[in-house]
Order: sequence, then structure tokens, then C-alpha cells
Amino acid sequence: MKIGEHISIADKRRLKAIAALNEKLSLHEWEEIMGKNRETYVKIRGKVRRK
Repeated sequence: MKIGEHISIADKRRLKAIAALNEKLSLHEWEEIMGKNRETYVKIRGKVRRK
């Protein structure tokens, strides 16, 4: 089931109005938000180190 099936019509209108006001994010900004290029850590002999 989708979220749109569970919310009222007034809530849908409010969400669309909010979405229209927001600016579009670039691909780089989305990748940063999703954490694509964040550092990874590995546990080696009980110590945590960068990979």
C-alpha cells in the first residue's frame, strides 16, 4: 500500500503546496544527504580504523 492511500485529501494538498515551495536539489546534494561518499571504518584486532 502507498502512503497516498492512507492520508486525507486535505493533507495531500498541503504536502503538494510544501513541495512546490521547496527548491530542487542537485544530484551532488542528494548524494551528500544519502551519505554516498562517507568514510567507512573497519575493526582490526579490536581497533577501529578507516578503510
